[in-house]
Amino acid sequence: MSRAKDVVDLARHYGQCYWELSKARLNLLVVATSGTGYILGSGNAIDYVGLCCACAGTMMVAASANSLNQFKRLKLQRNNWDSDTYEFDEVLTKFALQKRVYEVVAKPVIEVLRLELEKRLGEEDTADRGIIVHAMEDILAN
Repeated sequence: MSRAKDVVDLARHYGQCYWELSKARLNLLVVATSGTGYILGSGNAIDYVGLCCACAGTMMVAASANSLNQFKRLKLQRNNWDSDTYEFDEVLTKFALQKRVYEVVAKPVIEVLRLELEKRLGEEDTADRGIIVHAMEDILAN
């Protein structure tokens, strides 16, 4: 009886270690999102075998990525390198107004796109223009 208990305890220990190492709770959200996308994209008939394979594959990839990340963190900590230092221009809270979120997040991107669009619209040869430029021309034309 003692041998069986030791095996069960060892399996439980390694299971808990892998659960923490792979960040399994976070991965469950990723798998749920992946599975939902699979179901929504299936149309009228859901291929349950395909759904299971997609969810299992997603879980394995996400768990592997998180495990590798944990090993990287351990190596950085062992070498006394700081891996958790980030600098932000601004931190937006959940109370931030949509106008402020737009100004900080989207407006700089829109400005770059606007400048690129102005440059491309000035080109003589319209064949070299990309899809975004053609789409913007159509949007601005109406």
